[in-house]
Amino acid sequence: MRLNEELNSMNSKSIKVGKPVREENNRIADLVHEASKKYGFKVINIMGSIGSGKTSILEFVTKKLVSLNKTVLVINGDLATSIDADRISLKGATTVQINTGRGCHLNAIQVYEALEQHEWTKFDFIFIENVGNLICPTGWRLGANKRVIVTSTPEGEWVVQKHPLSFKDSDVVIINKVDLATALEISIDNMISDIKMIEPDIPIFQSNARNGEGLGDFITYILNL
Repeated sequence: MRLNEELNSMNSKSIKVGKPVREENNRIADLVHEASKKYGFKVINIMGSIGSGKTSILEFVTKKLVSLNKTVLVINGDLATSIDADRISLKGATTVQINTGRGCHLNAIQVYEALEQHEWTKFDFIFIENVGNLICPTGWRLGANKRVIVTSTPEGEWVVQKHPLSFKDSDVVIINKVDLATALEISIDNMISDIKMIEPDIPIFQSNARNGEGLGDFITYILNL
């Protein structure tokens, strides 16, 4: 659905390719964000390394939201394939796949073009599953209401200390695969302490996406945004 004149009549043909990419990215991100406020839907950018459990989390969250009669659109970013989008669509979400080839993150232009494939202002929740990478995606605004970073115990106890800006630039943290912490000799308390050193007030959720443990609290959180 094209944004109307109240949102500057933005459409995919109006992208000014001669302008600096970052400036144009932020302009479109701002329009998406303004649309979310105008129409009342929520945009949530999910970031995290390959294998952290982003897709499994979205499968569980989508299924629960759909059971609550919420409409969900998920944009999946990957270098190739539609594996993640196919998985999530089985849970009742409308999905759009973006394949970036060599690109290590999504940008707002790509997201906007994906949104335009549907009447996106009619959805209750729009999730953006960013390309599996803990670094590149955090530097690009997509118009999200919340930026969620997913990390997991197999990534190691020092993952937060090694990526401080990634956590500082996020609004929410999910520590996934907590069921593996003991076997991997990982201290979740230490991970949380590292996060709190960077952002003392950031919400942190612990989860096991295989059975949904801990994700109920995250769902409550996003329902109350």
